[in-house]
Amino acid sequence: MSTVEGVSFSEDVTSMVLWANREYPVLPIHILGLSFGAFHGIHALAAEKVKISSVIFDSVPVSISTFFGDGLLGVFMRWLSKSRWSHITGTKEILGSLPLPREIACLFLYGNQDKYVSLSEIEKVRTICGAENVVMYTNCGHLEIRKKHPHEYIELVTKFFDAHSVSKT
Repeated sequence: MSTVEGVSFSEDVTSMVLWANREYPVLPIHILGLSFGAFHGIHALAAEKVKISSVIFDSVPVSISTFFGDGLLGVFMRWLSKSRWSHITGTKEILGSLPLPREIACLFLYGNQDKYVSLSEIEKVRTICGAENVVMYTNCGHLEIRKKHPHEYIELVTKFFDAHSVSKT
């Protein structure tokens, strides 16, 4: 269910980026997507309806079904994410939306102990998007990179966005 203007969370991301492009047409647009938000951001950017300079995805799950466990809801969400309704329900795995368009610089950040993203899923992202676009942090779980390495995290994000800006910050 949408919370902004679209009918799905990925359309909400599209709406927000279109707004930013309209309000600030000469500035580069950068996105830092975390977990579930990054999941929907990937689908929005893959639709190629918006213009951004770069994006960083922190702890983005390959499938949202991993959040729902092994019970009945988990079984249903895994089925839904592979069904013909996966796109309209916002449950489609990200692998079908990767790689993103070449003009978008992207970086994926993962912890090697993420309980929602397996190492084999991270390897699939690395294979599709290129090893140079995936950074793995040891001894970090889901969304723990910023907490365990705050200075390194801020420096990486700042340098990445700065490197992909028309005007330097």
